[in-house]
Amino acid sequence: MAPTLLQLCTDALEGVDGFEVPTTIIGNDDGTAILLKNIASQVGRELVREVKWQALKTAYSFATVASTSAYSLPADFQRFANLTFWNTSEDQPLIGPLNGIDWAELTRGLTVLGIRYAFHVAGGYLNITPTPTDVQNIGYDYYSRYFSTTSAGVAQENWGNDADLWRLDPDLAALGIRYRFRARKGLPFTEEKADYAAAVLALQFDDTPKPLIDVSGVPRVRYTGIPDGNWG
Repeated sequence: MAPTLLQLCTDALEGVDGFEVPTTIIGNDDGTAILLKNIASQVGRELVREVKWQALKTAYSFATVASTSAYSLPADFQRFANLTFWNTSEDQPLIGPLNGIDWAELTRGLTVLGIRYAFHVAGGYLNITPTPTDVQNIGYDYYSRYFSTTSAGVAQENWGNDADLWRLDPDLAALGIRYRFRARKGLPFTEEKADYAAAVLALQFDDTPKPLIDVSGVPRVRYTGIPDGNWG
């Protein structure tokens, strides 16, 4: 079960002497509650900015419009997942992302592209060339910058309620809030900061499975669904 904002703040203050854990966070005028909310937001923004967490990976698709080459990115866009761009209508990968020089050559020079689309990202838009002349379905994966959800599971970019849920590992938030809280209050925080950094590194490594590299030279047996011998 994903922890709530209140649970995260309660866990973060556990063991911090001299501070009473607030019973509410959002809408509370108490200085401790306000600071905890602000720090919890800071920790969330930092973690989604620095790491490609699989929990935040999202599939996105849109339909092209005739004579339109620029398409807005999702509202919660943080970064693209590389090599996931496809024209699913034609079962073809898109060429790109192109840098500014290659894009200029394609769109302003004499270079002629084949039947595949190429794309370039600029100004908050995904730009496609050649300009579509009909409806094509384009899909790609990206990582969201929304680190919390409502209690109903709707992703959002900040905390709005004590019952809002955290989308990442709960230890990361609690450790990050704790060390920053101690730092803001003038308390020793070196050990807590080291614990947070170590947790980020460890969880980042474990977050997604890593591809295997076989150096044995022995051909791998692939499962084909056909049993050895015969069907008898």
